[in-house]
Amino acid sequence: MNRERRKQALIKLSHLIKQDVDRERKSKHGLENLSRAIKQTPNFGAEDSNQTVAEKLYHMKSMLTYLEGARYKVQNALAELDSRPKTGHPLAPHITITRDKSGLQQSILKVPLWLKEQWGETEQSPISEKSLKSNKSDQNEPDWNDRGTADGNSNQPDSDFDEFSSQGSSAGGLCTDDSPVQPIAHCKALYAYTPNLSDELALHPGDILSVYRQQDDGWWLGECNGSVGIFPATYVETLPLNVIKC
Repeated sequence: MNRERRKQALIKLSHLIKQDVDRERKSKHGLENLSRAIKQTPNFGAEDSNQTVAEKLYHMKSMLTYLEGARYKVQNALAELDSRPKTGHPLAPHITITRDKSGLQQSILKVPLWLKEQWGETEQSPISEKSLKSNKSDQNEPDWNDRGTADGNSNQPDSDFDEFSSQGSSAGGLCTDDSPVQPIAHCKALYAYTPNLSDELALHPGDILSVYRQQDDGWWLGECNGSVGIFPATYVETLPLNVIKC
């Protein structure tokens, strides 16, 4: 791959990562609000709802850490192409660069200790580490699933790392004196949906869901039968306001 083509591929990859960061950040903020509602409202959802939300929050923070590490690598690759100094990053000490058996460079990002400490029992955490594998001759294929649509307008390489770093919010700071969060809508599932990622809800025709956040990319955050997660808005229909969730 020549220099200009590689640069354009890296820029495109940077945009895709930024879109995923924005999407995960929106879901994380919605889950934090839902966590407050669960902690402040007796008999909210199923008994294990709080644990389910905590696990999903850990997954989202780990995914944000992974995406931020990937974006840091892409930015440094672009800086190298443009003969600019490489930038620093809080995740840099946690990235180890090695080579596999075929001689291709790969980077291993280990979940920082402060992220594990926020969630107590690290051996039960759903994510212990993520591998950032990169082929220096082909940087345009991301190693994660694109969940769906995004606006594609953001082209800024700025970092959102402070939103989930050790100076950012933590599990202990989710419960505040804010008013309990109420559903903004209820909806009924029209079609069956099988989750592709751990933070998604399984849907069956006729399921009644409480909606807590409606994201611009078409994914909504809600609760169904004691489970909390996101689901595609095209699979449900919104119910009239006088319909009560059963």
